[in-house]
Amino acid sequence: MRGYEYYQLVKYYGDVILVDATLDLNSETLYAKRTDRKTVADFALADFEYAAENIALQNGIQRFSKDLAKAMLSDFCLYEGTFWKYCTLEENYYAPDEARSKKYLELCVKYSEPLIAAYPISDNYRALYNSAWTANANDGITGLSNNKEVIFATEYEKDLFMHSTVAYTCSSTSLSGISKDAFDAYLFKDGLPKSKTSMNTTDVGVPVANLEGADSNGPGLTIDNLLEVRDGRLAQTIDPCIFYKGMTWSRAGSMQMTSSSGYGVSKYDNVNMPVNYRSTTAKNYTCSPLYWGAVVCLNYAEAKAELGTLSNEDINKTLNKLYARADLPDQTVASLSAIDDPANNMGVSSLIWEVRRCRRCELIMDNDYRYWDLIRWHQLDKLDNTKYPNVLLGANISNAPVAAESVTGNYINATFGKSRVFEGRQYEWPIPQDQITLNPNLEQNALWAKK
Repeated sequence: MRGYEYYQLVKYYGDVILVDATLDLNSETLYAKRTDRKTVADFALADFEYAAENIALQNGIQRFSKDLAKAMLSDFCLYEGTFWKYCTLEENYYAPDEARSKKYLELCVKYSEPLIAAYPISDNYRALYNSAWTANANDGITGLSNNKEVIFATEYEKDLFMHSTVAYTCSSTSLSGISKDAFDAYLFKDGLPKSKTSMNTTDVGVPVANLEGADSNGPGLTIDNLLEVRDGRLAQTIDPCIFYKGMTWSRAGSMQMTSSSGYGVSKYDNVNMPVNYRSTTAKNYTCSPLYWGAVVCLNYAEAKAELGTLSNEDINKTLNKLYARADLPDQTVASLSAIDDPANNMGVSSLIWEVRRCRRCELIMDNDYRYWDLIRWHQLDKLDNTKYPNVLLGANISNAPVAAESVTGNYINATFGKSRVFEGRQYEWPIPQDQITLNPNLEQNALWAKK
C-alpha cells in the first residue's frame, strides 16, 4: 500500500517528499523539499516487487496476494513506461527518457504475462460490473465472487454495505452520458471503424410513437438499429434509446431519467435487482472489481506494442479474447496496422491506436482509466472541446419527436454554453496551498505558480 500511495502521489503532483521511516513531530522530513519523481517511483517499484515476492499466494479475491501485487505492477509499470516515452520538458518538467521507458514497459510485460492465463476472460462483459457478491439463479443475478476473471474486488452486501453508483445512472438527476466521440470510437461488427466499414454508418435513431418506458408512454427515439451493428460492449454500456430533458425514459421501473448527451449509462445497473435498491442513493449492492483479467490483457498488449514486439500470438491471448467477448472478429498485427483510421489524432501508429481504442471501449467509465491514459500518453488536450467539439457533443436527434434544449447541428450540445479548455499545467495538479503554508519547501509546481 505504501507503493500504491506513492504511485498515486507521483501521478498527481510529480515530485513529492519521500518518507522511508516513521516520523515524529520533530522530524526534519516533515519540512523537507520534494524528491524527484524518478526516485519516488523507483522506491514504489521496490515496494511492489517486494510484495510480489513475499506476500502469500492467491487465496480469495478479497485478500492481498502475490497476484494482486503483480496486477498493481502491471498498471504501475505501464503508466511509468508510457509516461517517460511521451512526457515533455515544457509541460511535465522532465524530458522523455527512452531507457527508463523501456525498463518499465518490459517490467509491465514481465508481471502481466503470468496473470493472463490465470485469470481468463469471462463470457459476460457486463457481469463484471452489475453482479451481486453471490449469484442468485432464481432472480437471474450473477455473482462476482466466483468470476474467474477477477483478481481483487470489493464486496457489497444488501442492507449492510452499499454504494450509490447505480442510483446515479437511473435516477431523476440528470446524468453525464457518454459523448459522440466515445460512441464513434466503437468498431463495427466487421472489425472496422466508421471510416472504413462497409456496414451502415448512420447514427440516426428510429422515432417511436409509444415507447415503452417513456413518460406516459410518450414519443421516444430508439437506437437498437445503431447498436446491433457495433462492438457488443456498446450495447452493454448504454441504453437502447435516447433520453434528455423534455423526452425522458425509465429503465425497468426506475425514475424518469435524463442524460446530458442523450446516451444513458446502463453498464452498472442490474434490472433483476429490486428497483428501490437500484434508484435510491446509498442502497446499491452491486460489487466492484478493482483488478481483473481484461485490464492485465490490455496492459500487456499495449506495453508490447509500445516496445515494438507485439506478435500475433500476443494478440490471440489478449485482445482477441476481448474482441470475441464483444462479438468482433479476430485481428492480427497486420490487420490492425492496415486499418489506418483517419480519426487517429494522437500521432501514433495504427497498431498502437487500435490497441488504445480497445482499451477505451473495454474500460469506459472504469476507475478513471481514461483520464490517466490521456495524461500518460500526453494527450490531455483531447478533452478540449474548443479544439475537439465531439468530446462534448451527444446523440444525433435529427429524428427525435421532441426537441432538445441545446443542439449543434443535429447533435445534443452537452456543453450548455461552457467551454472546457486545455492548459499544459493540467498534466500535474497544483500543490495544495495549505500544505505549502505548513512547509514552504514544497514550492508550487512551476506552471501553476505562474498564475
